[in-house]
Amino acid sequence: MDKKIAIILLVFAFLAGFSFQNKIKPETEIPYGIHSTGLAPSDWIPQDKIRVYRNHIRIDLSNARWSNFTGTNSMIPVLSPKSNAIQIKPQYEEDIKIGDIISFRNKITNRRIIHRVIGIGNDVKGKYFLTKGDFNEEEDGIKVRFEDIERITVAVIY
Repeated sequence: MDKKIAIILLVFAFLAGFSFQNKIKPETEIPYGIHSTGLAPSDWIPQDKIRVYRNHIRIDLSNARWSNFTGTNSMIPVLSPKSNAIQIKPQYEEDIKIGDIISFRNKITNRRIIHRVIGIGNDVKGKYFLTKGDFNEEEDGIKVRFEDIERITVAVIY
């Protein structure tokens, strides 16, 4: 009888612990202060457009430009001053998806910014994109219009 009670208590304790694990959420620290969006960019380069040879790589991509970055650290760990990227000019508003990394001109500061698209909306002026640096705690707080977008990052080379 004592063995039966011990087994029942053990099963009860196990089930109680299992059911409470989803209720109690410990504070989880993000290492090194990284505030990632958790969003992935679109797949811009189909696999059949990438050729890897013994002594070189070929990517069949029209209107591509090479780009590097300044040391603002807003896109760490994805982009750093040592990163190189391949960027293209988007053809249509619909080309840009949540998760894509875009270069745009801030109309207030006239600075070029490269941040991730975290939201898409519409207002009386039309479609706009909300952006945020992966390392930044808060979004940029501006509505980026299609005409402000210069490039989309389609590949990062480290």
